Amino acid sequence: MKKSVAGLIIALAAVFTALTVNAAECVKVRIAPYYTQIADMSVYNPAIEFPILTYKNVTYLPLTHGLCAKLGYAVGFDSEKGFFITKHQDMAYTLDESPLFGKDAENYYGVDYTAYIPDYPIYLNGIRIDNTKEEYPFLNFRGITYLPLTYRFGVEEMCRDIKWSETDGLFLNSDRRQIYGDFGKHDENGVTLITQIQGYTTEKASDGTIEYHHYAESSKYRLHYENEFAEKLDGKPTENDYAPYSPIPECTEMTLENGSLCYSSEPIVPTNAHSQYSRKYEFDGITFICTNLNLGTAPAPYTAHGEHIFVLKDGKITHLAEWDTKNNLTKILSDGDGGYYLCSDSYSPTGASRWSNPYACVWRYTNNGEFLEVTIPDTNSISAIGTHGTKLYVKAMYYGSDKSLAINSEPPISAVNSGFYEIDTLSGNARRLYPYISGNCFLAENGMLYCLADYTAFPRVVNLVTGRIVPFT
Repeated sequence: MKKSVAGLIIALAAVFTALTVNAAECVKVRIAPYYTQIADMSVYNPAIEFPILTYKNVTYLPLTHGLCAKLGYAVGFDSEKGFFITKHQDMAYTLDESPLFGKDAENYYGVDYTAYIPDYPIYLNGIRIDNTKEEYPFLNFRGITYLPLTYRFGVEEMCRDIKWSETDGLFLNSDRRQIYGDFGKHDENGVTLITQIQGYTTEKASDGTIEYHHYAESSKYRLHYENEFAEKLDGKPTENDYAPYSPIPECTEMTLENGSLCYSSEPIVPTNAHSQYSRKYEFDGITFICTNLNLGTAPAPYTAHGEHIFVLKDGKITHLAEWDTKNNLTKILSDGDGGYYLCSDSYSPTGASRWSNPYACVWRYTNNGEFLEVTIPDTNSISAIGTHGTKLYVKAMYYGSDKSLAINSEPPISAVNSGFYEIDTLSGNARRLYPYISGNCFLAENGMLYCLADYTAFPRVVNLVTGRIVPFT
């Protein structure tokens, strides 16, 4: 057994009952004969269906669907698209009632078992893995996809804290470091990246107790568009490195009078709201108005807060819709064809009788006055990132949960269907650019879409259009 973290191989897997293994090669594996602890769970290999294995003298760890979710990964398999595993978040809910390591089983130490090297596509955090070039390939054992974690995968990619010794066995936990990032000021040549790595160290005090010490390290980089690399800049980030914030002005013409929502004292929508707050988005000759109505105490399961969207054009105000998405208008983008995209994201406005949820939507107000919802098959939440010409770039997710139940928490996602898409305004066609990865996104002036990832141990920027990982200097 290799003792260094660099030599420790961990395998993550997901249970899919319909999974068919098309294997080019069979290999022999064995049940790991040592103590294993994953987070706060002790694993007894001889008694579980999906035990920890050893292959080529390294450790392979199976993760069922529920175990992946517990450790903060979303997984999915599609017979045509392949197997996907991506960082999502640690989950508090129960995905199913099945044990995290499968059913009871009888396994034996020192006995060879057969595993397979799968030939279906495998994506880790959006990266297509070429299994033919891996020294320790992904395996499939008892219908489980095993994802090998070398130092590159286990520490750098999945941000795990891995410890192993001959006397104590294997311990697998979340890394004590977390990385955060945001995009700052930008121009036609590049953009400022602002990163922060937070974590803690432990130290044994003289009385034998463990002391925890928190640390935070902030840095800034310049992402150059032309050669596409991130150059580290001197000094720590300051307020001047961030893009300026432009508040949306209040629409003072909107009022509540005599049981109606009024514009310039003219009744528009009847309501029994306690109060209202309206904002206006002004463009060339056209104004959109978003009104949040406070309806008082919301009964379970937290009814919509009464949000209305209006358009003011040529001196005439028109009520476009009362949104039932439980979301809030956050930005408006040109569609490149004389119309606009109205974009809703998941936060709760002040005074609204509702709670936040992760769902988002995009509607299009066309150049001929139609108001249409933008949809992508097999997704139920669309969050706009930006537009370039007649292209709209979005993060589209599939949440496998009833929207009314997703209160102040993010439900499970489909790792197969969720991802980043380009939508053509003129044709309405959507093209998937990249599988879902966790992080902040930014659309550059040259039409390149970047994600500053928060799932790795070190700063990473991914070009979601080309798939290139930007090098850092």
